[in-house]
Amino acid sequence: MFKEGEEITLNGKTYKISQTESPKGPKACMQCAATNGRPPCIEAFDYPDNDDMFDLHKCMENMPEYHIPKRI
Repeated sequence: MFKEGEEITLNGKTYKISQTESPKGPKACMQCAATNGRPPCIEAFDYPDNDDMFDLHKCMENMPEYHIPKRI
């Protein structure tokens, strides 16, 4: 599981795990999309043959409650 403030690389781009106002789910996903333009889970579809891509399922598994990845 990711930790607040941790810098991680998702689909080749660097993000920082940042606090948000919403718990996991649609509102947090909308905040992630608004913050990042194109969220890292959506970019997984650009590389369909790569099994290691960060997708929505991996985000829900690894993201702490009330946090999103914010591109830096």
